Amino acid sequence: MDSPLRPFLANTFMDKIEQSYPKDTISYLDFYARYVDYLFGLTSRTIDIDELVQTFNKAHPSLQFSAETEANNETAFLDDLMHGSSTVDFDDVHRMLHGRVKQGR
Repeated sequence: MDSPLRPFLANTFMDKIEQSYPKDTISYLDFYARYVDYLFGLTSRTIDIDELVQTFNKAHPSLQFSAETEANNETAFLDDLMHGSSTVDFDDVHRMLHGRVKQGR
């Protein structure tokens, strides 16, 4: 069972990390959000996703990020499924269940 301090400690750790190495990378993104240790970023520029992931992974030896890119004009972050457009639609909610995405309302 995870410690109840885990989210607090992860959040504090990530706050410190964000203030150092990837700070310039974060400011380059049009939108950046984080929930504990889950990151979400949007940009209108063309960027190398692998290079972006490497930048975040270099911030600390214990960090290991991966990337999910938009597919079929949709991208998921936590319990929200967002559709690519000029606005974000939070109507579709999905839940992770044993490594599979289960759609629901």
